[in-house]
Amino acid sequence: MGIANGPHLKVYDELAAAALIESDATETSESSWSLDRIDTDCIRLKPAVDGSIRIATFRNTDRVLTLLRECWNRPMRTHDHHDQIQDSLSTREFLKAFHGHLGPYVVLGYRMGRLALEESGSQGHFDISAKVYTNLTPPPSCLIDGVQLGSGCTLGKRNIEVHATGGTPYAVFATKDGLNVTIRLRPEIPSLIATLVDEKGVESAGKFFLEKEWQSLFEVAHN
Repeated sequence: MGIANGPHLKVYDELAAAALIESDATETSESSWSLDRIDTDCIRLKPAVDGSIRIATFRNTDRVLTLLRECWNRPMRTHDHHDQIQDSLSTREFLKAFHGHLGPYVVLGYRMGRLALEESGSQGHFDISAKVYTNLTPPPSCLIDGVQLGSGCTLGKRNIEVHATGGTPYAVFATKDGLNVTIRLRPEIPSLIATLVDEKGVESAGKFFLEKEWQSLFEVAHN
């Protein structure tokens, strides 16, 4: 990521994961920040009263390094979407820790990403890319956060693109070996989201979509 008037900054996914797993090992500043685009290749942080970004500092680096070593030494686990979501409680907390709440669209984006890995046979993160098509205003744009968490395609690695659309949200995933998978919300899902949020609230609506069979939520096409 380019930093205006300064050196390049490298942001590591492992440190972000460690901050989520060991939240009490970090100290978060009270100041709010937002991203400011300088040009097509450069962005910077700027102070913002209503900004959604906080800066976290690790209080105990030895503890964090020990945690990361333990994670790196664990056997690799494959993604299996048809097991439902293997631990719905930890998944809920993971999504809330990153996104702030368990909204329907972040849940659906996460499940899109996980389904893409299963359908493509990808391990995620580095051998797959995503193009997300959605309204860029919340709550539909919250889908973007979910796709990043589910697939491992992130803005920092530049293997995810976001495109504005007024239609039903969808995402196109492409593996390095040339396989493309398109995952689209079923046409009835946006209106169902609105109804559930009005009747049950945002968190209950998110939980509903976390537990539903994926076939009732998405249309999948291989290109």
